[in-house]
Formats: sequence, C-alpha cells, structure tokens
Amino acid sequence: MSVHERIAQAMQVIAEIDFNKSGVVGINGRDGYNFIPIGQILAAVRRAHAKAGLFLTIGQLEYDKDNGEGIFTQDRWTKARGHCEVSINGADGDCVSFIVPFNVQDNSDKLDNKIVTNIERQAYRVLYAIDEGDATDPETVWQEDKVSAPTEDSFFKSPTKAPKFKGIAVSVTKDKLLRELTEIITKRPGDADIIFTMTGAFGHKILDECSEDELRQILDNVNFAGGA
Repeated sequence: MSVHERIAQAMQVIAEIDFNKSGVVGINGRDGYNFIPIGQILAAVRRAHAKAGLFLTIGQLEYDKDNGEGIFTQDRWTKARGHCEVSINGADGDCVSFIVPFNVQDNSDKLDNKIVTNIERQAYRVLYAIDEGDATDPETVWQEDKVSAPTEDSFFKSPTKAPKFKGIAVSVTKDKLLRELTEIITKRPGDADIIFTMTGAFGHKILDECSEDELRQILDNVNFAGGA
C-alpha cells in the first residue's frame, strides 16, 4: 500500500470524528471564538495513523530572517517564528513531505515542546482538513456580540462614550488598546498566541480584565515580536 493510500485511509477515519470545539477564547468580554483543543487533534490523528501505518517526522527548524522569522526575546518572553519540513511516512518506506510554519511564545522552559506541538497541529489541520465546516472562516466561530459599544460618528464627529464591558466602565484609552489587540487577533492569528499567553500570565481570563498598563505591555510585546 502506498503512502498516499495510507493517508486516504487515515483521512477517512478522521473525517468520521465529531470534534468538539470546547476551547473558548474571550475577547473584550463580548466576542470570542471556539477552537478544537490540540489534545483532541493529536489523539485522533495518532489513532488514525496507527490504523493506517503512518508516522510523522519533523525536519530541521529553519528561520528566514528576510521574511521576519527568527527567535526574539523581550523581558522574560521568548518567541520563535519559523518553518520546517515535515514528512508523513508510510510503513513501506515512502513518504509525503511539505513545509509547515510555526509561531510560538514561551516565558519558561517549554519553548521546544510548544514548537513541536504547533508544528503537529499545523501539519495535521492542513493534511486532514481539520476544523472546517461550521463558519465562513474555519479559524473563527464567532459568538454573539452581546454588548454593542458606541462608536464615533465619522460625519458629525460626535464624542465617543466610554463603553462598558461586564458592567465595568472602560476608559477611551483602554478601549482603544482593546480594539487594537482585538484587530490583531482577528487579522493576525499568528500573533494571537502572544496575546492570550500574556493575558494568562497577568492572571486574567480575558483581555478586558487587564489594566491599561498591562494592555500596553501586551501590545508592545506583540509589535516587537512581529517586527512592527
């Protein structure tokens, strides 16, 4: 059996799995999206690979500095953005190889583990079309916006009132920071991990629980790591 036939067999097994988007990311206490936790993906693919006689190997990590890749450090954070070749190998010795990007950040000693996990997630999601089907954008399943914050009228230039999230008044300055970070999350998903990791490091579950100073630190870190 060729590696392509084995991949097709594994894909059939994975396609029958009803993944649960139990992971939730909250943004500003209003919007958010659900995602499939990496544990579900790895468990499903490993079972499918065992049945089909497949295994994954990861090549040497590479960093293209001309395209903004590399290892960056700021304060106690280390970010790695790069790419590598991965191979899906069949039991008969043949394989299929392709390039996978990775983008992770860590503030302890788990950077290497996060890189491997991120590479596996990216490879499996592309190869087996995981996380598709229930939204226009397969990356985001947006929850209902329960609070509509007032915005400035561009024609009449009416003043913007301070919006409220979770019943807490937010300053216009803080609201601006929140909106900038929300835009980064939606338009630059590769940098979203930095925002969520730092939010958790500050002891918060969602961004709007952060202080204005903490939001500035998060934004500065994202811009630094992203080369802005």
